[in-house]
Amino acid sequence: MLELSLSEARRIVLDAQRLNKQPHAKGINGTEEIVKHLGYVQIDSISRVQRAHHHIIWSRHKGYQTDHLTKLVEQKRLFEYWGHAAALLPIKSYRFAKHRMEYFRAANGHWFEKNSEVMSQVLKAIEAQGEVHTGSIDIEKTQRSDPWWGWSPTKQSLEQLFHEGYLACVRRDGMRKIYDISSRVIPQNILCERATAEETGRYMITRYLTNHGLGSKEDITFLMREFRPLLIKLLDIMVAEKTLVPINVEGKKHFIAAEVLSARTSPIKNQLHILSPFDPLLINRQRFNRLFGANYQLECYLPEPKRKYGYFSLPLLFRDQMQGRLNCFRDQKRSALVLENAFLEPGLGSSIRHSFKELLESAIGPFAVFNECQVIDWSKFHVKHY
Repeated sequence: MLELSLSEARRIVLDAQRLNKQPHAKGINGTEEIVKHLGYVQIDSISRVQRAHHHIIWSRHKGYQTDHLTKLVEQKRLFEYWGHAAALLPIKSYRFAKHRMEYFRAANGHWFEKNSEVMSQVLKAIEAQGEVHTGSIDIEKTQRSDPWWGWSPTKQSLEQLFHEGYLACVRRDGMRKIYDISSRVIPQNILCERATAEETGRYMITRYLTNHGLGSKEDITFLMREFRPLLIKLLDIMVAEKTLVPINVEGKKHFIAAEVLSARTSPIKNQLHILSPFDPLLINRQRFNRLFGANYQLECYLPEPKRKYGYFSLPLLFRDQMQGRLNCFRDQKRSALVLENAFLEPGLGSSIRHSFKELLESAIGPFAVFNECQVIDWSKFHVKHY
């Protein structure tokens, strides 16, 4: 079995992640190109800096504008559903989402037990009145569910119907979903298409390896519980077909597409990337730690006393190495990007430590513009070493 060094593996991963090159297309078409390549882009509501769905695209497309994703949804080129979390996906991948929808139709619930009576009433109300959001419809005004974030039965039913594919997200008003019947949102020719289970599994494996370069069995099935048995079976079939090639990275078996293995990777640029904590490069923390040697954790979900690096520290990637974590936030009243501190990773060479401030200064200007900030406030900034 072919053995790849960590350095070779990282180079393949960064190339596949499009962090070493800009899209071929410009403007909004370049944004669509990135989403198609990644397979989906995660949506998240945290807004200390530009939200994750914007940040992920901007890291790969410097011509990105924050209205691109909304326009692509309006133009029926993207739709909202589920990647490993809430996400925007290419419209042509809708047929592959149907198996997940059917899985949740057959199951008892998504995050909570189904309430079939309320779901039926919600569906009938939307069929009659059209687009709704959680504040404009409440079938059970007096009921509130305690266990799941205090969501009402109506809100739970809206989300269940969305995951089952009966409802679709028309658009977002801020971060609030606007729902409607799927047949009124998804183009009819797309809605009628359905992939087989095997086609869906092959698509998932190909999508993963296209945007991650290589992956172990555990990587490829990460957060794909309902598809795991199928994906594991298909990996062996695709190796036998010579579509995939098994390789070793540091003694662990990985898979890679045959054409990726034979292709030349792009040179790694001397560029500091300020990444989103939700960036697909590091969303699987164990994989990122294994390949890049950095134990990154998003700490906003931890109680404050347990945080080591900060509420929403941004990973800093230079070449093929995580250099540190940056804490900053947008002060919208002052139109200022406020830099609080940075933590440098242990084990960095002295030359990188000495040049860190210069590297950060070169990257922070474009990042401030992306965050619609006219001022960069360094007044309280300091660097910490671990």
